[in-house]
Amino acid sequence: MLMFIFGLVLAAVTLLMFGTGLSSDRVVCYPLRNPGDSKIMNLLDEYLTQVSSLKDFSIKTSLMNCYQNESIYNVLNLRSQFDVDTISNKFDISNFLDQMYSHLNGILDEDFEILSPENLRTLEDLKDFDPSINFDQFQDELKQNFTNLSLNEISKKLEELVVNIQDQGDLDDVKTEVQLSILHINTYDEKLLQPMKELANKVIDISKQLDTDLKMNSSSFSEAIDKLLNEIQEAQTVLRKEGADILQKVAKEFGNMVLNQVDSFLDRVTYVIKEEFGQCGPMNAAINATLTAACDKIILPWNGFWLSLLLSLVLFIPTIIVSVKLASLYQKYKQFGGQYVETRGGKRGKKKGKKSKYYEDRPQNMGGEVVSREHATGSHPPDTRYSDMAPKFDTSNNNHLTYY
Repeated sequence: MLMFIFGLVLAAVTLLMFGTGLSSDRVVCYPLRNPGDSKIMNLLDEYLTQVSSLKDFSIKTSLMNCYQNESIYNVLNLRSQFDVDTISNKFDISNFLDQMYSHLNGILDEDFEILSPENLRTLEDLKDFDPSINFDQFQDELKQNFTNLSLNEISKKLEELVVNIQDQGDLDDVKTEVQLSILHINTYDEKLLQPMKELANKVIDISKQLDTDLKMNSSSFSEAIDKLLNEIQEAQTVLRKEGADILQKVAKEFGNMVLNQVDSFLDRVTYVIKEEFGQCGPMNAAINATLTAACDKIILPWNGFWLSLLLSLVLFIPTIIVSVKLASLYQKYKQFGGQYVETRGGKRGKKKGKKSKYYEDRPQNMGGEVVSREHATGSHPPDTRYSDMAPKFDTSNNNHLTYY
């Protein structure tokens, strides 16, 4: 009885432990691995919808998007809070450009003037101005009379003179003066003449550029002024007639270029936010690692252990019950002293006139061996309904069994 009670207690504990592990697997592991098919996730979403202000947020959808390595914008369903596709509409660049185009219509009047009449008269007066500068002669003078001068030749001639008078002792003072002059000439050439030549070359370049600028790609300064006045008049006429259209065209080209750049940038930002920013791959890896460590390594072995123990107990308890029943039958068997009677009535119907044998098992306390007794059989076999009953034992006779 004590073993039976202990088995029941152990079965209850095993059932509790197995139920805990199975509940953990069905409530935690399965919903996290299969959020789309989990009723737990549906219940959580319904509860969040009732108690939270985030009506469009779904844990099931978030987990499914996270397992597909979606961005945080799609995982948390941030579209319900702000739609990145409408960012370009908030800047309203097209409307701003349209307003700018409309302001360009009246920017040029019909009496538009590039230069005022006073400035035009100044240019007319400047046309009669003669610079009277012969730049060609000026450049020639600088090249021939100034830059061609070389003190090195003078210094070489004086050095030859010193060599010629070197052997004449009465000319030592002259030789010293000549050597001093050579030193001065070299110093003048290095410190004065060479920098002056460089400046002269710069002056020549400036004069050439000035001559070109004054003529403005014309043969003379006067012709250049006439050409400039004509170009101003032509430009003024074109701007008065077609200036607004030209400005509109240029402004639209510039505006379209800016708009395309801004749209391209916004499209790039929108794509990055929706597809690449905050991808859920690391979170997915962390969730899978946690599920593997907790569910596969702990909960599943836990459930397997307690399930095997529970099945063992399920087989053990009926075994105990059967054992108790057999034990009670065995106790009843011992109450008859261990005797038994073996009959062979299976062949009675086949052979008539033969005697059957009854085998008797004497108790150990009575001594003797198993003996068989023959008796005549009738035409009908004896009734076998009571063949399995124990023989009646008469204790008055210690040497043999008596049948009734």
